Amino acid sequence: GVEREGERTSLSEIIWDAILDNFGNGAWFTCRDLYRILNEEYGLSLKMNSVATYLLRFFKRGLLDRKGQGYGVRYRVIAPLVFKR
Repeated sequence: GVEREGERTSLSEIIWDAILDNFGNGAWFTCRDLYRILNEEYGLSLKMNSVATYLLRFFKRGLLDRKGQGYGVRYRVIAPLVFKR
């Protein structure tokens, strides 16, 4: 993650940073993949359905691609965003 001195970072920004740091190469990932990273590497004790909600928001904002249904849903960073880092 990126530490910003003296700046309040929203949970949404932290989660988006985690997505870019881990899957910014355009790799497909699941809610469980991200959930594990947020808990183990970022020390965030989020519920799985909270993580799923953020993923859905990012998808609706056009930041993520999505395929599959139910528990099989996978996401990836939309290609042009991969290069904006």
